[in-house]
Amino acid sequence: MNSSIGTAKSALNAATIRQANTAHSLANINTPPFRPRQLDQVESVPAGTRIAGAKQGGARDVINDTAELILNRYAYISNTGTVKVQHKMIGELLDIIA
Repeated sequence: MNSSIGTAKSALNAATIRQANTAHSLANINTPPFRPRQLDQVESVPAGTRIAGAKQGGARDVINDTAELILNRYAYISNTGTVKVQHKMIGELLDIIA
């Protein structure tokens, strides 16, 4: 697999996990015993990123969760753009070879 596509895929996977975690926190923000999880995102070798673990977080608020949703949106946009460009480049390369 092309390394840039692999890097984008790992970032999309991490963004998906972060998005689900934020949605879970928002859905339970008014549940008394609920404590949201904080995710640890780390670099993955040889390239990319992954969620390494989660720990119990402190109090969350809607402003921080909304900011996380916006950051995830831009993570999706930038990484799907990377995949689209790579797909186009590979197609053009095959056209040149053929």
